[in-house]
Amino acid sequence: MLNGGVAKFDTDTTWTLYDMYNSGLPNNSVYSVAVDKDDAVWIGTGGGGLAKLDGHKWTVYDKANSSLPKDFVYSVSIDENNMKWVGTWKGGIATLK
Repeated sequence: MLNGGVAKFDTDTTWTLYDMYNSGLPNNSVYSVAVDKDDAVWIGTGGGGLAKLDGHKWTVYDKANSSLPKDFVYSVSIDENNMKWVGTWKGGIATLK
C-alpha cells in the first residue's frame, strides 16, 4: 500500500508521482494497480473507488456511478477478455468491462 499516490517510472532516472492533488486520482491510499490490453492503468484506492488512467484522461468509478459495491478497492485483476475484476472491502467482487 502506498499512502502518497502512485509513481510511474518514465526514464532511467525520472519518476512521475500521481496523487489526488496533481491528477485525477481520487485517494492517495493505493492498494492495487493493473494494466489492461489497451494500456489503460487501473488503480484501486482505499476510499476513492477505482481510477482509470487512459493516456492523460482520468476516469473514476465508485459506488455512485458504477457497479462497485464499495469505494474501498483492494485488488484489481484483468482477464484474457479485458474484463476487470475488482475486489472491495466488505463488498465482494465486481466486474467492469
